[in-house]
Amino acid sequence: MPIVSSFQAELASVLKRTAESIFEKGGIIRSISNIGQKPTPFKISKNSKPYREACYFILEFNYPPTEINDLANTINRDVDVIRGRIFPQINFKPIECTFEEEMRPAPYRSEVQEMMANRKIRGTRFSKKFQYNNGLGYNPL
Repeated sequence: MPIVSSFQAELASVLKRTAESIFEKGGIIRSISNIGQKPTPFKISKNSKPYREACYFILEFNYPPTEINDLANTINRDVDVIRGRIFPQINFKPIECTFEEEMRPAPYRSEVQEMMANRKIRGTRFSKKFQYNNGLGYNPL
């Protein structure tokens, strides 16, 4: 039987409370990603305690848009959550690919060909030609 530390049990309880608050209003969790314990970008204080390290998690979920503010308030009121942020996924398009397509060389993949076609439509980055505007009749370099 694996030994679970109090820290891991606390993380599990925080994730469970967050998941339950999502499920209460009919939300669906698509995935949970653990990024790990990392230093925070700056010292964060919550409940009069300074934090310099935190465990980061990403939860991808579907939720009713009218209830998103209530969910944000619930998450931010949780004592164990240092900073909870909710970001919308804009232009979400599921990617459908097969193993055979992924094993192709890059120029033959459909998504790479699509990016190359978009680049040709927008033009090149260096479309303007260099002009000598130094007033001299020659290139001093």
